[in-house]
Amino acid sequence: MSRMRGTFESIVSASDAQSAIDIAAEAIPKGADMTSSEAEDVSAQFGKDSWQVRIKFKRQAPEGDFDA
Repeated sequence: MSRMRGTFESIVSASDAQSAIDIAAEAIPKGADMTSSEAEDVSAQFGKDSWQVRIKFKRQAPEGDFDA
């Protein structure tokens, strides 16, 4: 079975970078493996405790998905 790659980006409210990543990670597909993550403080643009989070992940391709 092949693996699909994905990227998830979001702005979340959290007190620190690791908390922001933990919050955003709840939105990636169930069973996906996170391959990398980063959080950038964007409080100047979006208000106190705002973080832009980028998560890259891999997951199993659905049955019959030959392009993955």
